[in-house]
Amino acid sequence: MNHRKRLGLTAVLAVAALLTGACGSGEATSSGGNSLLDEAAAKLTGEPIVIADISEVSGVPGFAPSAMPNGAKAAAAYINDNGGIGGRPIKITSCDSKFDPGASAACAQQAVAQKSLAVIGIDDFSSTGGDALFEKNNIITMNSPNQPTLIQSPNSFAIGPGGVGEFYGLGHYLGTTAKLKNISLLMQDQPVGRTYAQQLEKAAKEAGVETVNTVFFNPQITDFSASVAKVTSTDPEAVFTLVNGSQIPQVWDQLQQQGIEPEQIYIHSVAMDAEVFDAAGPAAVGANVISEFTNPDDLNDPDVKIFREAMDKYGFGDIARSALAEWGFANVMFLADAAKTIGADKVNAATLKEYLTTTLAPGSTTTIPTFLGSPAGAAPPEFPGIHRPGISILRWDGTKFVTVEGFFTPPQLQPAQP
Repeated sequence: MNHRKRLGLTAVLAVAALLTGACGSGEATSSGGNSLLDEAAAKLTGEPIVIADISEVSGVPGFAPSAMPNGAKAAAAYINDNGGIGGRPIKITSCDSKFDPGASAACAQQAVAQKSLAVIGIDDFSSTGGDALFEKNNIITMNSPNQPTLIQSPNSFAIGPGGVGEFYGLGHYLGTTAKLKNISLLMQDQPVGRTYAQQLEKAAKEAGVETVNTVFFNPQITDFSASVAKVTSTDPEAVFTLVNGSQIPQVWDQLQQQGIEPEQIYIHSVAMDAEVFDAAGPAAVGANVISEFTNPDDLNDPDVKIFREAMDKYGFGDIARSALAEWGFANVMFLADAAKTIGADKVNAATLKEYLTTTLAPGSTTTIPTFLGSPAGAAPPEFPGIHRPGISILRWDGTKFVTVEGFFTPPQLQPAQP
């Protein structure tokens, strides 16, 4: 399907990257979740294909990334119920990295020991040792690309573009498509928040935006009135808010009290959760989300139909309308397609790495379809770890997400061509 026609964290997993977590060792669990998951795998007798999810499921107050591994489990069950990979079942193992370097390292060692095909998930401390271990053992990482090391790594094949994609993309969209001249940013006062602000401002100004008013806030504050006053003092045409969870209705309500319409408000993809938006009430109706995956409410899209039905069938329907669930599901579907292309009798970590590295080599014009997303292709010169840079803009209408702008790629992330 043409990616311009397929409507649709981490994007930017800023919340996970900014908050302090608890210490602990990695904890592994099986692919369970409900009996249907195990039953799907039990139907197949071939050697299991192990995909290791490493996510900071605990340790980050206010951030619950469990939708990603649960989406992965649903995808594995769907594939296993449809014959697996040539009779080989997919097995998802989950390890809680707890937003802690020691736990992350333990999870990485486990992933290698179990001869994983690939590593998926959300682990902000993989650079402390895990990434080097994966590369040494020819295991690709599809960890969400929050870290500079992953963005620059030829061993990274994340199918979500993360912050680089979202912020360059939004800046480009606001200037080129929305044709705005004056915007404001409400950003967390942490290194990653400042990096994202720089990326958004750079893309926006290159796209024709003249004024970018950036206001940084301490992520621990509970009273946003002073920050909102600064954000709205320049009468912006749009406001981007790097907030999450319970902060959303508070900040958005205050923005609207200062004359900012909901349609002028934008937020990152990690916040894209229908239940959270519904709980936010009227303050969220009309607000926009940067999305890295297809609109989960676009039931006319065949990928979305498969995704939603599988999430319902395997007991995860309540989290289906979130970016992280889509990401987890898409990870496994992408790997399954790659495994089938390589062949059930030949696929392993080394052959997968060779296939992706060769197919998506610098200068290549070949692309690989991504379930629930635009195709993966050669990386842009400055970001060799970003192979799938497309994003879209969605809007919450009070009951569902609607697509404002289908998939597009900002100029900064266009791959180099021969």
